[in-house]
Amino acid sequence: MTHIQMEDDYCQTTFYHGTLDEEYDFTVATIYDSSTGGYVIADIEWSSGEALEPNEKTKRKAEKKIKDLVQKWLFEKREVSE
Repeated sequence: MTHIQMEDDYCQTTFYHGTLDEEYDFTVATIYDSSTGGYVIADIEWSSGEALEPNEKTKRKAEKKIKDLVQKWLFEKREVSE
């Protein structure tokens, strides 16, 4: 007799798009891991091309606020360390 057992673990990447100060476009990548029930805010990418990127000081400040907002927006789910 053959016995087969399976698990339903998966990772899902979701991209959220936003604008800082009505001028700088960005995309936030989050990765959800079903086996831990948590997620990682993987990266914040600032748009390139004709749109300008904010200076480094503004970026650092904004990225912390963006990560905090995304964490709260995702119903305060716990973030998994990378």
